[in-house]
Amino acid sequence: MLKRTLLIIENFDIAKFGKLINLMKNLSGGYKGKKSKILEADDIIKFLTQAPDDVYLFMKVITIFGVHGATRSDELHKLKVSDVDDRKSVMVVSLFDTKTKQDRSFCITDKECGISFLEIVRKYITLRPKNVHHNKFFVNYRQKKCTKVRYSHLLVV
Repeated sequence: MLKRTLLIIENFDIAKFGKLINLMKNLSGGYKGKKSKILEADDIIKFLTQAPDDVYLFMKVITIFGVHGATRSDELHKLKVSDVDDRKSVMVVSLFDTKTKQDRSFCITDKECGISFLEIVRKYITLRPKNVHHNKFFVNYRQKKCTKVRYSHLLVV
């Protein structure tokens, strides 16, 4: 990384200095990378059941879409209202223009792990204003209300 940084920023190539490269390799021998923090299933269930909806409803819906459909943040950002089809007992979400260029869809079903996923998503949909000037599914959520403004930067799930 240091080698690349010096090359890009300072336009200085240290690859020509073999002894320096060997010294850097020897000094970095005991390095252990940080483990990434991951959410376990229990953490997700705890969040969805215990977090208050008036503050975390938006994040709950993002989490549900992320877990059920393994969606990327840009796919969530591009999601339109017409891509979410509520069929009473199941909600079908269609994803278009994905990174892999393969359209796909996933289902959100009700009452898994004692959580009503459909109820959470429907609550968000009912709070979403009807007279929005765009057709994006996710809009800004603050103080128990959805606003007309499109949510510009989604959280990474």
